[in-house]
Amino acid sequence: QIFGKSLLPTIGELKPEQVMLALLKFTKKKNKKLPISNLQLPKIKHLPRFCPGCPYWSVMAAVKRAAPAQTIFGGDIGCYMLAGLPPHQIQDYLFCMGSSIGVAHGLAKSLEKNIKKPSPKPICFIGDSTFFHAGIPALINTIFNKSHPLIIILDNGTTAMTGHQPNPGNTVRSETDYQLSWTGPTDLIPDLDEKPIALEEIVKACGVKNVKVVNSFQPNEIEAAVKEFLPLKEVAVIICRGLCALLAKSLKK
Repeated sequence: QIFGKSLLPTIGELKPEQVMLALLKFTKKKNKKLPISNLQLPKIKHLPRFCPGCPYWSVMAAVKRAAPAQTIFGGDIGCYMLAGLPPHQIQDYLFCMGSSIGVAHGLAKSLEKNIKKPSPKPICFIGDSTFFHAGIPALINTIFNKSHPLIIILDNGTTAMTGHQPNPGNTVRSETDYQLSWTGPTDLIPDLDEKPIALEEIVKACGVKNVKVVNSFQPNEIEAAVKEFLPLKEVAVIICRGLCALLAKSLKK
């Protein structure tokens, strides 16, 4: 027998007090005074941030430099949502997995209709795993409804935030022996029989005409691509490709 949602809240974050109450209910014990309720946790010295060597450092900095001051930035579920915090602070909205493209599409259509003065093209970020999971329908919707956001797909070769699980764009064999097959350039990764699904081919198949693949560790490439696509009155996709720093470290071992 499995217990879970019957003892814990179905929404919101879990706090120590809630977990303690769930354990007490599960063991059928009563304790009116919860010692953990007054737990004083030490203050963190800094806000959460990208790992050292993470490709997102250079991507976020380059995009922020290239985009106009009034640009609306959209985030999604993944490591890159940390870009909403200092020093980057370039995520104006963050909802649920795959929502970045859909909201950017809505913003582009709304700004086009309701604001007489031309406004910058909305820019949204979505990871490779999130795109495969929930971003493709939204991308098709932007094409079908003739919208024009700039979509930046962050391809780090894995599902990094939740433990380096595989996605259709790559193949991870095990936690202890990382072997990755993906479409990005690297000499760290051996060839595998499995052929990953190339993000750029999926994007083109959805009908996107403006597609560019850049190296996440080359900020000049990223800036140039952003500046090239921003004036366009149709959807554009930039795929920033650079291996997750933690995965690269594991592959070197």
